[in-house]
Amino acid sequence: MAEALEYEDRQLSWSGRAVDIDHIEAELSKLRYLAAEESGGEGLAIRTSLVNVVVHAEDEDTAAAASRVIEELAGHHPSRALIVIANPGHGESQVDASLAVHCHMASGMDQRVCCEEVTLRVSGPAAAHLHSIIVPLLIPDLPVAIWWTGAFPADTHGIEELCSIADHFIIDSARFHNQIGDLSRVRSLAELHQCAIGDLNYERTLPWRELFERFTAPGGLGDWLGAIKSVEVRYADEWGHQTSGQAFLFLAWLAQRCGWDTSSVSAHGSQRLTIRYYETKIPAFLYPVGYEGVDRGWLVTIKVAFEDERGSAHLSLSRTGDPLHVTIRTEFADAVQVEHVRIEASDSPSILTNQLDEAPHSREFTRLLTLAAPLIQASQA
Repeated sequence: MAEALEYEDRQLSWSGRAVDIDHIEAELSKLRYLAAEESGGEGLAIRTSLVNVVVHAEDEDTAAAASRVIEELAGHHPSRALIVIANPGHGESQVDASLAVHCHMASGMDQRVCCEEVTLRVSGPAAAHLHSIIVPLLIPDLPVAIWWTGAFPADTHGIEELCSIADHFIIDSARFHNQIGDLSRVRSLAELHQCAIGDLNYERTLPWRELFERFTAPGGLGDWLGAIKSVEVRYADEWGHQTSGQAFLFLAWLAQRCGWDTSSVSAHGSQRLTIRYYETKIPAFLYPVGYEGVDRGWLVTIKVAFEDERGSAHLSLSRTGDPLHVTIRTEFADAVQVEHVRIEASDSPSILTNQLDEAPHSREFTRLLTLAAPLIQASQA
């Protein structure tokens, strides 16, 4: 077993080939001890993990990107992070490991606080049984968040095995080959293993949900929520190859927000759904549009029309030429108001933070998928 030890920029690291899993914990302890020595020997370098984060990466580039995200989150969500690159195939099982301890001085303390990162490159038959490799490296009594970075696999054995040890299973449905169909499979997975599910793609709709909440608050259009006449959702996809997962997730959230009955949905082609609200039928239109600056499937425009005995009202949220700026137009009570706001970029560190802030056993997204499922199924009928 070849190994190397380095210290650079407040990071201690170790690497080894064909390692025994039991050896990794010992090396992590040594790195923390060396971190204390490097700080002058005053106090110990203490581990401050609050959560186990397990990242399933498809390749080295994805693993490197995940590592940057994890390091950026360390100050807010100190963790033991396990980044796993699985390469199943012929030959003997082998585990190569790279360890890093990221340290910084704790505020108001004379101690160096350290977070641990373990990258495992698993090859051979062992790559099909990651459970037995990951579990011994988890810190006991801490929640386990699994971050599945890639597409939903055709063979679900690996993803089911990881979900079985997760308190919180985080996906990014934007990376799914079939965003709509695979979201239904995720829902089944959550029900089978009773684990919380989170979706980074749903987190990207947060600015739109917050803006809708803001402009339908009391004093604005809040009194009109029970009088929605129609909804239009436009998403980026110049060629209209597939329906947007974000569009369906936002529509399901809106249904939850307004008390609509998604179980009674009917479809009129792939771009129009009708949802019931008591005796009212509300049409929802989902349109692809050409828009540069965001990935395919991301929300571009939300339009809501209201109508009752008071008359009509409208709310429009739409990206401008700059994808980080949204124009909000409200029309009601014979008045028109236009406001321009900047929204935050939907980058991985911030949206992963939102997921890790969720209670580890939260079922909020699972409940949302329950509302979204009839919408998805109707659109595919």
